[in-house]
Amino acid sequence: MGVWLALLAYDVSQAMHTRPKEPRLILVWDGVEWQVDRVADGYLAAQRIVHGIEGDGVVRAYRLLPAAEKPRDRHRKPR
Repeated sequence: MGVWLALLAYDVSQAMHTRPKEPRLILVWDGVEWQVDRVADGYLAAQRIVHGIEGDGVVRAYRLLPAAEKPRDRHRKPR
């Protein structure tokens, strides 16, 4: 259910980073079994797909929201 996995297209017994230019299968878990979603050109492309990296790949700073104000009066236990 939304879990992604990348495997070497030809030899799944080796680590992902050992052959960076070989194609990768991108698999997605549908709750019952792994389904092939697409094929990536290499290690870097597969990692971008699996981790949801878009564009230039620079991690943007999160926009900080203003802190919620505390209530002015104290909470009292109902009697």
